[in-house]
Amino acid sequence: GAGGIDPFRSYSEMFTGETTNVTNPELIWGTTQNVTDQQDVVFPLKLGGNSSISIPQRIVDAYRMADGRDIHNASAEYPYEDRPYDQTCVTTADKQLSKNYRLPGGTYKAYDNREPRFYASIGFSGALWQMESTTSEEMRNQIVEYYNGANAGKNQAGVTNIYNLTGYTCRKYVHPRDARTGSNARTVTKTFPIIRYAEILLNYAEALNELHGGPDPEGEAYEAMRRVRERAGLPALPDGLDYTAFKERVIQERKVELAFEGHRFWDLRRWRLAESVL
Repeated sequence: GAGGIDPFRSYSEMFTGETTNVTNPELIWGTTQNVTDQQDVVFPLKLGGNSSISIPQRIVDAYRMADGRDIHNASAEYPYEDRPYDQTCVTTADKQLSKNYRLPGGTYKAYDNREPRFYASIGFSGALWQMESTTSEEMRNQIVEYYNGANAGKNQAGVTNIYNLTGYTCRKYVHPRDARTGSNARTVTKTFPIIRYAEILLNYAEALNELHGGPDPEGEAYEAMRRVRERAGLPALPDGLDYTAFKERVIQERKVELAFEGHRFWDLRRWRLAESVL
């Protein structure tokens, strides 16, 4: 990434507990209350959780490709393939995307070539759950699937009415060492961000766009957006955006950068989009 940043770790480790609240310069206000305990709702069935948090497809589709392009306008270098799933529409080999993230071979290609925040935030069918803290080997490094009859899906033996409905869950607050079952299983203490600096930058960019009826002439709105996107491994916004185009970019960036942090509902109300989106 730019400036030697590992965008996956720079983003992910704020939420997983790898960076503590006293060493995270981005954290302005946060809480450790109940964050770890609530992991039961995202951990897969039979791996210590009930897998009851389900993320809709429209949120998954909001994440960009690795070069920052929309999935509907993907490049030849980072293609997006979402044709019907079969054994010809999967990756052929493991990809080590970061020190703490491996995309397994055999992953559906719609989940390949995506921006780092996608992998830091979304648990999808075929994703690897490390659960490194448990000494029970059968509970470590599990490929989790959510389709009907799969190891974390509907219609498992002994599981009737609690399961993932969409095939996606939130991985944003899961550390590679976190485990909910097995011998010596434990979870890392986490801090939930109530206010962090990326939100301040996005607030500032949006406010400048509203104040000037477009990005300010001094370029501070662009600069605020650049800092958020650069850390995420994405290029800066194109020049020459008008008020509407820039606001659309702010809406997109907030949807992804601040996902699962409690902002989306209030953002949609503020933009008067709640009725159409929800």
